Amino acid sequence: MNIRRLRDRLEVLYRKYNNRTFISNDPVEFPHRYKNPEDILLTGFIAALYSYGKVNLFKVVLERIFANLKGEPAYVLRNSTDSDIREFSKGNYYRFYKESDTEVLLRVLRDILRRKRLQEFFENIFADKDIITALIEMRKTFISKISKEAKLSEGIKFMFPDPTSGSASKRQFMFLRWMVRKDEIDFGIIRKLSPSELIIPLDTHTANIGRLLKMTERRSNDLKCAMEITAFLREIEPIDPVKYDFALAHTGISGGCRHIYTEAICKDCILSEFCNNRGL
Repeated sequence: MNIRRLRDRLEVLYRKYNNRTFISNDPVEFPHRYKNPEDILLTGFIAALYSYGKVNLFKVVLERIFANLKGEPAYVLRNSTDSDIREFSKGNYYRFYKESDTEVLLRVLRDILRRKRLQEFFENIFADKDIITALIEMRKTFISKISKEAKLSEGIKFMFPDPTSGSASKRQFMFLRWMVRKDEIDFGIIRKLSPSELIIPLDTHTANIGRLLKMTERRSNDLKCAMEITAFLREIEPIDPVKYDFALAHTGISGGCRHIYTEAICKDCILSEFCNNRGL
């Protein structure tokens, strides 16, 4: 495979999709509504945790949560009482998450905000560790704090998957991509982690396109698959391997790739020479 030529083609996709025109179909839309880094981190973290399933369904829940937190979500949450948070959480359930899961998450985030800035909180976790070790620590930190507030529910366990179980941890890696990288889409707020260390947040589109482009042969969308695709992308862009994540995902979201050979689409695809064109 001609890596340089593939990089040139991925750059075309990057220029096409990696702009704010496409954020309305992506949960990164929510932190883009704010300017304050604390608000961006808070809304980005919550948005990432709720980002599974159909976009139009989880966006409804996120709209309600952020409407309750008004224009200064970090300030409002920091100064909220337990009663306030209970009101904020009413009606905010989604698939595996119950109202009580939203409530306990907001209480824990409020307590963190009262002790330190979120930027400091996340940077302390990710400083001087490899990303998997740090992700495990972040999960343990939240599980520990939540356990002091309430019994661990199935929703909370799904909210904070265990990387040691092989979970791709897509939502956590997506949050990190948003907050570590810096371009028109990503914010570059967390500086204790290098973009070169990031792992691709594996969704259906990036996994399937990764297979079509022979970045991985794994059939399971697990952590090993995410790491194999990231390793391939690191050969193309060593200092920023997840640079093309947003573009690849939105190539699928937009219908620019249907993951199987479709002549009307595939014949003009700029990646066609690299694609196995056999579908999945």
